[in-house]
Amino acid sequence: MPYTSRMTTTAMTPPSAPAACTHDSGTQPIHAVPAADKPAHPATDGAYRLLVMGLAAGYHYGDVRPFVASLRETGFAGDCTLFVSPTTRDLDRIAAHDVDCRTIDRQTDYEALSHLPWNALRFFIYRDHLRRLPSLPDAVLLCDVRDIIFQSDPAARLWGTGLCCTLEDRRMTVGDCPYMRRWMCGHLGEPAWNAIAHHNISCSGTVAGGAS
Repeated sequence: MPYTSRMTTTAMTPPSAPAACTHDSGTQPIHAVPAADKPAHPATDGAYRLLVMGLAAGYHYGDVRPFVASLRETGFAGDCTLFVSPTTRDLDRIAAHDVDCRTIDRQTDYEALSHLPWNALRFFIYRDHLRRLPSLPDAVLLCDVRDIIFQSDPAARLWGTGLCCTLEDRRMTVGDCPYMRRWMCGHLGEPAWNAIAHHNISCSGTVAGGAS
């Protein structure tokens, strides 16, 4: 029971199977939490709640339709929140897939961080949104939204309370990738890039874990 990105693949196994999620063909498995460790939800109905979040700044409906349509077609009944910019188009059509669209103006909402590109700023946006929620979901799935198609309900997976990262092909390290070098040196400086250059790349486009 996988859900699949159009560019890469993240395999999701049902709870009854040996649980592991992998990203791309050469990656190391990341084992899921056993069912007994599934965190209890404080809601009275005991339902397991997964919140799916993504960034759709400057996109239009055609960009995100495969993401939102396939998510709902799997039977996922949880919350999906997409953060959009003033230039995002077709909000009514996106919202029609039971998506909570929240507009972010980086110049006013995040003036102190407005120098950051959207792909870095989004994690501050996600953090602040979680802090404002009256109650936390059991787990959160952070996704890129233009290149992912769901093939099964992501809430059927036991994400656990820790952090689940998807690793890219182990043959490519942070130090080998020109994109990683540009991004890291631009955001954090060359010393930070040198410090982790020998590590495998973790894809920020599919990250999950406990909300806390």
